[in-house]
Amino acid sequence: MPCIDDSGNLSESGKALITALSKDSLDVKEISSRLGVPLFKVRSSIRELIEANLIEEENKKYILTEEGKKFL
Repeated sequence: MPCIDDSGNLSESGKALITALSKDSLDVKEISSRLGVPLFKVRSSIRELIEANLIEEENKKYILTEEGKKFL
């Protein structure tokens, strides 16, 4: 479930994850449930989005960074 394509744009799965975090901070299981995606794919996507500085972890939940909010 790559979230960022070779051009540096968000993929559909990346957009879905960013959108899921737009209203609430969520943990991995909550993200998986909302998106209907297996945990291992969500974890991979989270790592990718953290590296891109679009989301960050806070109290074992994930939130959008200011950079991530620009994609909404």
